[in-house]
Amino acid sequence: AVAMAYARSQPGKASLVFEIQQGMIDRGADISHFSQYPFEKEILFAPCTGVELLESKVNNCLLLAKSHFSVNLKSLTLDQAFA
Repeated sequence: AVAMAYARSQPGKASLVFEIQQGMIDRGADISHFSQYPFEKEILFAPCTGVELLESKVNNCLLLAKSHFSVNLKSLTLDQAFA
């Protein structure tokens, strides 16, 4: 609800909101307790996380992207990739 309200806060400007389905393995890290905005839920996903678009809806200038994020458990960490 917060993301949708924020996305609609500037009429006429294009906005994109991701609605993410998380699995038991493909789950991001909850960083809400570090947030500047404690009433918002914030989730951090690993670098190189894949995004699969399941469905999209357009309402005026708002694009709602229903998605599934997937983490490649066999990919290198950033330290390994840039060492």
